[in-house]
Amino acid sequence: MEESYTVDVGALSTFIIDAVSEIDPAVGSFVGESWYMRVEGKEVLLGPLKEEAIKDYKMKVQLRKEIMRRLWRLLDVAGEEKVEATVRNLEKETLEE
Repeated sequence: MEESYTVDVGALSTFIIDAVSEIDPAVGSFVGESWYMRVEGKEVLLGPLKEEAIKDYKMKVQLRKEIMRRLWRLLDVAGEEKVEATVRNLEKETLEE
């Protein structure tokens, strides 16, 4: 049974925007003012994203993009079944601790 966990939506959003901006120049990659939406308690809050947070997200995204490239290559070379089994084993090792 899979455990529920909170996704870093900021990093995921940054990843998606960054990836799409490489393909579609009409989509800017965090140029100008950026806003961050979050939930605190039962309230949805919206505020400007600080420059330091943008830098942190961009660094995280660059690492994750490289991991995705390597994972995609492994899928092509080793096959989905082997990669999926390896990921499953890593999940067991990591999540059962």
